[in-house]
Amino acid sequence: MTMSNMADWPGGQSDPRMLKDAYARIDQAKLNMEILSAEISNLGKQTIEKMIGGWSEERNSFEINLPPAELAFEGRVPSSVQAKCSSIIEDMHAALDYGIMRVAEFVNPNMTKSERRRVQFIIAKDQSSFNAQMRSRLAFLGQDIKSWMELRQPYQGNEAIEFIGRMSGVSKHQNLPVVKHAPQSHIELRKDKDREVYEDRGWWIFPVDRGHMFVTRVLKSQLVIDEKYDALVVLPICIDYVESLVNDLEQYLRTVNPST
Repeated sequence: MTMSNMADWPGGQSDPRMLKDAYARIDQAKLNMEILSAEISNLGKQTIEKMIGGWSEERNSFEINLPPAELAFEGRVPSSVQAKCSSIIEDMHAALDYGIMRVAEFVNPNMTKSERRRVQFIIAKDQSSFNAQMRSRLAFLGQDIKSWMELRQPYQGNEAIEFIGRMSGVSKHQNLPVVKHAPQSHIELRKDKDREVYEDRGWWIFPVDRGHMFVTRVLKSQLVIDEKYDALVVLPICIDYVESLVNDLEQYLRTVNPST
């Protein structure tokens, strides 16, 4: 295959967007979010499976067992779930860094290697820190981009950027983020004759003895990250927000004149 016909192959067409690398990281975060949601659904089912017992001859009744202590009291999740959350957060932060790097290259194509190494999307806890980082990392950017970035800082009340900055720092340099699973479930004992009705309504069904089955479903599956956020809620919000910022930068690159 020659380089001249590479574009004819599936996937060979180049992305026309100027920030295609940033969008690629956003797309990866979205994909990982879908995988994470499926893993949590499966984790909820596994938790319920551990709770449901069969007929007890000793007690002459069906049993519902408490989940294992690590699930009931600590809400532990597999490390793969923690790693997935970490990857999503790092992809979001990387998308912002990729975006601002492309803007920096556009505005100042003659950056030195030292200047390039310092470029990043600034996330600062206060204005003085923001100004100091701007001078050292992006001094050559115009006031329009500086003002745009400053309005989106944590000290301006931006919780999404604060979350991404803080959690990516922990994930990248310290350890995987602390994530706990806190599902709420509903369990009923039914005769097998009702099976199709419950299957159609999306319940999980666990057959047991004596012509009965347990029908179960998770009412709420809360994946708690950083002790106070539901990861299944906050991560999609942050992904959408990061995509909106990258869209802003894409539009900026298409309209700005670097000489201004």
